[in-house]
Amino acid sequence: MLDRIVEDLALRFYPAIADGRRITLNGKVVPLFADPPMTDVVEAEVTLSDGRSARVRAGILKQPSKLNRVHVSYEHRVIMPASTVGTGEYSGLAKMFGRLQLMGKNWHLARYKDDLPDEAERAELDDAVLEILRPILKKCQSATMHQRINQVAQLINDMVPPEIAAARPKPQNERRDRPMPKPKPKLSGIVELDKSTPEGPARTRRPPYDRLLITFDGENARHGVGEFQPGRPHRHGLGRHESAAEEGQEGQHER
Repeated sequence: MLDRIVEDLALRFYPAIADGRRITLNGKVVPLFADPPMTDVVEAEVTLSDGRSARVRAGILKQPSKLNRVHVSYEHRVIMPASTVGTGEYSGLAKMFGRLQLMGKNWHLARYKDDLPDEAERAELDDAVLEILRPILKKCQSATMHQRINQVAQLINDMVPPEIAAARPKPQNERRDRPMPKPKPKLSGIVELDKSTPEGPARTRRPPYDRLLITFDGENARHGVGEFQPGRPHRHGLGRHESAAEEGQEGQHER
């Protein structure tokens, strides 16, 4: 219980503790409550009418935090925690955090110092701070809208029958972790004749080699003549040549 009270005091009296003031509760020092981690941080000071001014520091939360929206402070304490001052019509305020410190003595506060009831002062402050916060407000709203669209799409997808439900894309990290298949080696497309078998067809067309096939037909020793037959492959027969055989018969008759 005591820790909860100390935390509330740290949140409420942040300006005083940050300014070096010392607050204790039952002998326990109230610590400075650190701001949550943020990105896209903007800082500026605005000058308003009637001697009023304000200093603002805000950014996009790196992770969800109970400290969000705009915390407005005046003098030594936070008077409007988690307010919408300077945020206009933007949504996604839970994704940002900012501190707005009011300066000057001419601010009109509510009775319990927890609001800015003067409409003119509030409107002037809203417009000035909005110009500073607009870049981060746009990003917060865009991220929120994208999240809501995904949630609605998931809800609709869960309601429809599986056969007409939209396919859910696989997570990107799962795709990255999956090992890539090894590429298959490319074939050269040329069949080496000394490694091929005559029984099966070649997988690719054989290139036209200029070859010479010599046959004997068992007659070369008897006649010693041959003939050339062009083709694929070229054929040079060393067997019996009919014209030579006929000439040999005619020569025997003449004798």
